[in-house]
Amino acid sequence: MPLETRLLDDSLACEVIGLHLWEAPDEETIDELRTLWAHHPVLVFRRQALSENELADFTALSARSSALSELIGHLLPGRKSRSSRI
Repeated sequence: MPLETRLLDDSLACEVIGLHLWEAPDEETIDELRTLWAHHPVLVFRRQALSENELADFTALSARSSALSELIGHLLPGRKSRSSRI
C-alpha cells in the first residue's frame, strides 16, 4: 500500500503519515521512502516514540544515512540491527 504523504513548506519537507517506525517495513515501503528522500531533503514522521535500537534500525534503511548508521553503531556497539538492507 502506498505511503500517505503531505508536502510541507513549498516542497522542502514531506510529511509521511501513518507509518510506524518501530515496525520493520517491507521492501516496497523501503523503496518508497528512499524515493521520497531523493526528492525531499526533509522527511517528517510525527508522533514516533522509538528506542535507541529502533532508531538505529530505521536509519540503517537508507544508504544516504550510512554515516549516521556507522555513528550509531559506535555509540551502541552491542546492538544488533534488524536490517541489513543498506
